[in-house]
Amino acid sequence: MTKRNLLFILIFLCTVAVVVLNEINLNYLDGRRPSSNGLITTADEYSYLQPPRSFFNTGVWSGGDLKNTDYTRTPGYGLIFLSCQIISSSQPYLVLKLFQILSFSLSLYLLYLIIFQITISHRLGIISILIYTVIPSYHGFTYYTLTESVIPFFVLLALYFFLNINLRRAKVYLTVCLSFLLLIRPQLIPLYLVLVVFLIVYDRKSIWMALLAILPLGFWMIKATNATKNISLHPIYSNKNNNEYREPHKEMTELFKVWEFRSDRFHQTIGILSKDTTQTTRHLALRNVPEKFRGEITHLFQSYQMYRFEQRKLTKPFTVKTRIKGESELIQEIQKSRQQLTKDYFVDYYVLTPVKSAYRMFASSMMNLHVFQSAWKNSIVIQILKIISFLLLITGVVSSFFILFLRTPIQLKMFALASLLSILYLVFFQRLNEERYIVPYMSIWLICLLVSIHELKKKGKLSLPFSNKK
Repeated sequence: MTKRNLLFILIFLCTVAVVVLNEINLNYLDGRRPSSNGLITTADEYSYLQPPRSFFNTGVWSGGDLKNTDYTRTPGYGLIFLSCQIISSSQPYLVLKLFQILSFSLSLYLLYLIIFQITISHRLGIISILIYTVIPSYHGFTYYTLTESVIPFFVLLALYFFLNINLRRAKVYLTVCLSFLLLIRPQLIPLYLVLVVFLIVYDRKSIWMALLAILPLGFWMIKATNATKNISLHPIYSNKNNNEYREPHKEMTELFKVWEFRSDRFHQTIGILSKDTTQTTRHLALRNVPEKFRGEITHLFQSYQMYRFEQRKLTKPFTVKTRIKGESELIQEIQKSRQQLTKDYFVDYYVLTPVKSAYRMFASSMMNLHVFQSAWKNSIVIQILKIISFLLLITGVVSSFFILFLRTPIQLKMFALASLLSILYLVFFQRLNEERYIVPYMSIWLICLLVSIHELKKKGKLSLPFSNKK
């Protein structure tokens, strides 16, 4: 049997193992409602899948009753679901599930191809497949209705075409892949920017690739900006929204970034303030704020409560010109307080909060399946896997920095640099992060780690497990 056939058998067995693990996890959801055909429902599912569902049924890309969902999400993941509906109108979730499983399987193959192309090591390629399968953090979102279920595949596909950019049609494939990747997750634009830099430095005749790759996202943003009057990669705010996603919520988000690093705690606090105007509710919300900030923002919480009370009085459909009583004054009040807090708590804003945000993302083992948090929580095997997962994550990030100075393909260096720039953006600008936001870069970090090990091995500074001694 050839190595190629053995490789495909290994990938098949690894895929089966991951499917079995995820099917077992479905049985441990403890009332957490899975979606149709065994995909796990998430809070973001409606905003991702309702617009394509509406388009399939009515021909209109609409979020239904929650109008902000028309443009809340870029249409990449929605287009995947729309394709699933076209393939099977009665079982679109089943088709989506199969596609996400296939995406994981192809990710294993791409991982091997990339590692082998860079290192010319069949053994290292096999090791990469085994790590990607055995450590659940690399495939924990396979059964979720989130973009993290498919993004690793498209990132690896883009890197593969980028490494082979001089081959016939690779430029076209890379352009299409990056274009669709941006439609799935526009925050991955650093991967696009490194392509632009590469073309400017090495191949200016092919700059057309960069222009074509950004066009779909550009057209979508123009349409979204025209509809919401809000320029953003994630245009959730609009005066047409009769919900919390209006300008005051946006300003409260920026205010919380002075001290907060957990998005769930921020949304919980805003949810509490939106209930009523009582002092009891306000004090409950203040419990989520560090004590030293409470006296500075109590008046803002009270104003926000009154603003939401006034909003609930309005019953007419909202337009871009709709203004709620006290809305403009509240926006100015929040902005003024944020500017003052940024000055008064300089160290918190520029140092402590970014560090806490980074720690929250990287201290996680990323083993998100519910079975790991319940029935298997105290298993020694799970504890070991968590430690290994954490170590792989940290060493991968460090390797993505050192890979910039090793003799490796410039394309890998540029993807590594893009991943580091993305993390800096998440930590210093976005701040209110979830652990899953680093999922798109984990496969890049694993590649950087294994390639770095290979380079050190070539220099005689270490040896791989099971390597033959000369």
